[in-house]
This record gives sequence, structure tokens and C-alpha cells, in this order.
Amino acid sequence: MTAYLNPETLDNPFQADAVIEFGDATELHPFEDIVATYLRPSMNGNGDLDWRGRLKLKDLLRPHRFNGPFADISLQVMDNPVVQLESARSRGYSFNSGRVNTQLKQRFAESYEQNQALGFSFQANATSAGRGVIGLIQAELWYLPSNGTMTHGGTTGVHRVVTKPLTDHEKFVDLEAESTRIAYKLLSVAVRHARPNGFHN
Repeated sequence: MTAYLNPETLDNPFQADAVIEFGDATELHPFEDIVATYLRPSMNGNGDLDWRGRLKLKDLLRPHRFNGPFADISLQVMDNPVVQLESARSRGYSFNSGRVNTQLKQRFAESYEQNQALGFSFQANATSAGRGVIGLIQAELWYLPSNGTMTHGGTTGVHRVVTKPLTDHEKFVDLEAESTRIAYKLLSVAVRHARPNGFHN
């Protein structure tokens, strides 16, 4: 089922358990800019230099020695990203980017309490020419406002934490079958009218 977003009434396009689907991996990078704008409404084309110069998400999510395209890409909004971040290592993940220590976890928890942090579960099929789908890829990612140096007229950036992708099928977690599915092309419209509040259940 697709949830058609009404920017007139929707306060938050990132409701817990919503699933955002992508046509291909090139859409992940501009989607992150939507997330950054949602968390930091003051960010624009002259936003934080570190954020604009970040590594492309599709490269961080690409398993070692896999060079084929992704298919059936989706990001599910975490219901409780604080718990997910705390338990990531115990659930078999290691971190790809971002220094994940006690201080960062505490800062993420505080940001989430202020409705200024998001977490996503990534899933995609790895494909190969002539062979079709050859495996499943999963990872997790979190975003929170950065407390780094103020840049470009007082705006600050967004901090991103990404796990290394898992390709071990036994460790995969199925997405909720009844999750709301969000049309990506409509999300960019809704987020311009959304305010970063009210996404706690």
C-alpha cells in the first residue's frame, strides 16, 4: 500500500515503520539532503561544507567486492532508533562511518527526545547482469544535528552514522509486512511543509 502524503496536513513524513522505496541507488544521496533539511530546516545550498562533501551513501552501503546495481531498495524508519543504535553491535553490525562512542549515543538520545534525530533500516537486493538477484543487503543508519563548528552564516550540519552492510542471510530482519510505504517523489514535497516534531508514538 502506498501512503500518498498530503503536505497540508502531514506534520512528519518519517512516521515510525514507514518504508521509503527508491528506483535506484542514485536517489539515496538527494534523499539524505531531504533528511538533513528536515532535521536542520536552516540548511540550504550554502549549508555545511562537511555535509555537502560527504561520501555517497550508496558507496558506504555497497558490500566489499560487489560492483553490481542495487534493486528493490528501501529504507524503513526505525520505531526506536535509540535502542537500535545501542544494540547495533550486539546484533551483528559494525560501523562504517562515524565514531560511535558513549558520548555520541547520549547525544543521539537527547536529540531524539527533542524530535531531532532519525534512524533507518536499509534493505536492497544485490543484482548481477545475467544472473539477476544474487543476494540481500542490509544496513542501518542514523542522523542527528551536528554540534560541530558553525559555518556559512550560522547553519550547522547533520551527523550521519552508517553500519557496514550485512550479507549474511541468517542475520537479516524482515521488514514489517504491514508497514506503510511512502512514495519517494511525494516525500520531497511533504518535507518542505513538515516540521521536525511529533514523530514519537
